[in-house]
Amino acid sequence: MPAELLRRRPDVRSAELIAAAQCARIGVAKANLYPSFSLLGTIGLESSSGAGKPFSVSPGDSLFYTFGPRIRCPSSTTAA
Repeated sequence: MPAELLRRRPDVRSAELIAAAQCARIGVAKANLYPSFSLLGTIGLESSSGAGKPFSVSPGDSLFYTFGPRIRCPSSTTAA
């Protein structure tokens, strides 16, 4: 078939891949127009040892955690 022979050509295959990559870039650009939401957090153990205190890490006294949301809104810039 002539259409199948045309698709086998390296220059046609290259152009097809370039067009697919451009379509993917358009999708990424569209997604960047919307705000993004994420949850961040940290959990761990910390110890405080001062003068005369032995070094101790007991889960009841030294457990810490932080968490919270992050919202990113796209900036509204216009090209002149």
